[in-house]
Amino acid sequence: GSNLTVFDSAFDGNTADSHGGAVFVEKEASAEIGRSLFTGNSTAAYGAALYQWSGSAVEVTDTLFLNNNAPNGTIRNHGGILVMTNVVVSGNDQGLAASGSAKVLGINLTVSNNRRSAVRGDSNAEFTFLNSIVIGGKTLFNLSGGATVGGDLNLSTKEFGTNFVKYNGGDLFGADGWTLAGHNQAMNAGNPAYNDTLTDAVGNNRYYGGGLDLGAVEQIAKAIGTSVVYNGEYQAPIDVEGPVTWIKYSEDGETWSDTPTTRDAGTYTIYVMVGTDTPGEERVYEITGTITPRRLTLGDITVGEKIYDGTTDLDITIGAVEGIVPGEDVTVTAVGELPSAEPGTYEVTVTFGLEGDDAGNYDVPEPITVTVTVEPAVIADVTFDDASFVYNGQARSIAVSGALATDTVLYSTDGVTYTAALPEFTNAGDYTIYAKVSRANYEDWTGSATLTITPAALTLTFAAEDKVYDGTAAASASFAGFTGLIAGDDVTVTVNSASFADKNAGAGKAVSVDYTVGGAQAGNYTVTAAGVSASISAAALTLNFTAEDKVYDGTSAASAAFASFTGLIAGDDVTVTVDSASFADANAGENKAVSVTRTVSGADAANYTITDAAVSATIERKQLTVSGTIAADKVYDGTTDAEITLGEVSGIIAGDAVTVTATGQFAQAVVGTHDVTVTYAISGAGAANYLAPPTETLNATITQRDVTDLSFVGGELQYDGAAHSFLLTG
Repeated sequence: GSNLTVFDSAFDGNTADSHGGAVFVEKEASAEIGRSLFTGNSTAAYGAALYQWSGSAVEVTDTLFLNNNAPNGTIRNHGGILVMTNVVVSGNDQGLAASGSAKVLGINLTVSNNRRSAVRGDSNAEFTFLNSIVIGGKTLFNLSGGATVGGDLNLSTKEFGTNFVKYNGGDLFGADGWTLAGHNQAMNAGNPAYNDTLTDAVGNNRYYGGGLDLGAVEQIAKAIGTSVVYNGEYQAPIDVEGPVTWIKYSEDGETWSDTPTTRDAGTYTIYVMVGTDTPGEERVYEITGTITPRRLTLGDITVGEKIYDGTTDLDITIGAVEGIVPGEDVTVTAVGELPSAEPGTYEVTVTFGLEGDDAGNYDVPEPITVTVTVEPAVIADVTFDDASFVYNGQARSIAVSGALATDTVLYSTDGVTYTAALPEFTNAGDYTIYAKVSRANYEDWTGSATLTITPAALTLTFAAEDKVYDGTAAASASFAGFTGLIAGDDVTVTVNSASFADKNAGAGKAVSVDYTVGGAQAGNYTVTAAGVSASISAAALTLNFTAEDKVYDGTSAASAAFASFTGLIAGDDVTVTVDSASFADANAGENKAVSVTRTVSGADAANYTITDAAVSATIERKQLTVSGTIAADKVYDGTTDAEITLGEVSGIIAGDAVTVTATGQFAQAVVGTHDVTVTYAISGAGAANYLAPPTETLNATITQRDVTDLSFVGGELQYDGAAHSFLLTG
């Protein structure tokens, strides 16, 4: 029930397994076809170009059906209604075919040069022709099963030569107005309805109707002009009929050749002599025939991708070309031009042409219409490059390069929302900027670039205080100032702590400062701290020693020991070794200064300025002893003096100048044995270094004295109030 409308179209090279090589009209459907071309279509059975089913209605106007191939009709009407006006059906395998009560009306219809039947009908098909021409094929009309043909016809079978009408139960009517030309045979079967006479071009009566005896009809050799397709060989555009056994060819009717003299495409008037083996039956015909250009078959027609370039040119490629005689110089060209250079989809007519020395012998298919899409061009002259700047407190941006003045350039920071404003950034960081460039007839160009603002260099200056070694690496530092700070930027520095590399004393020691940088613009800087140093001066460390008293031994040697530190930091590793000690001299004395020679070692010894505390000891005088001292007896002399013989003295250091003397006193001066106290004394340069031998008590006897020389002398005294006496002597 659907309607098909086709105008200004070409159906070329289509094929079907059975019905309708190009167009198939279903039952009860309708179709209108006009100003179109059907060529090179084929099917194995029915309707090489057009097939219509029962109950359908088809109207065809101003249309050509050429060179289509099917054994049963280029146009096949099976039970429908077909109206054709100004239609040409030519050069096909079979012309019109109808069946199944089909009705065919041809107005100004030309059916010519089809190889099989020009018109074939069966099953009550009804053909009506008005002002039409039917030029026969092998058979003009092949009718059966009640098919009929009528109307106003000009008939010719001169180009083909078997049957005028092949009848098997069909009917010709209205034949009185028909014209038959150029054929030598009548129908091959009788028609019971008519017994009229048709006269051919040479005056022979040709009969049709019941009871016609074909055996009584004269059979002669005959040649007629026809149309043949160029094949690259010499050939004559003729067809022969009747009992022909030989053919000769001539261009002027006088000089004859056994082979054709025509080769290239064109229309030729030639002379043909045909005959049989029976002398006198040869016939000479002046014939006009045509060698038609050879229709080439083209492979796929490909239109190259078209990207806008400001031109309407197209790159058209033709696939494999079939039909060119090997060795001939023929090139097929294809030309098509866009109606506009701007992007879009267009219908383009591709026209084919031929080039080369042999091009005139060939024909190309009719122009075709192709759909071509012109794609927008790609903008290639635009760049959007990454850029890097050092923070300087000023706004930074990057822009597209290469855009035309007529381009629309937009920017975005999120790739979604675009504006004409160029994004600007001040603070350090990496920023992705998206750009879009629009240009007429071009795809939008999009890209992105990274704007990098690197932090500026900012140097912090600190001041550190010297200190005295305290056993720790702790330092005291304060922020002193910036180098590289942009005026007006908010950057603050807080010192959290400071420390030396180690606790040890030293001059110009590096101080590490732990600090916190804050402020609104702190992130815009790469912060480094300038080197800062301070000194750890050695701490005072006093070494305390003890020295032992000694008895004079003639040397200054002393005995001392390390006692303690004054000022040592707890936990420090300092060791003191006493190497030697000595008094200033060897002489005895109390609290004599002792000089100590010592070695200070240990991991922390260098962190101290070491002094020795004063130390003293006493060199006691050496006690001398005497043994064997003798107190001599004496005669009473009225005194206690005793005569002492010094014994052996012990304890004097060799070399010392020391002399020991001894004195004695009796306990009583009277006669008797008394204790004698012996007192020793020392003298000499070294006496001060010794103690005299201790006083000892000896025994000695005072014996009685003989009295012989006594005198008692008196004298004159003046009274003075005191008691007086006189001395007895002798």
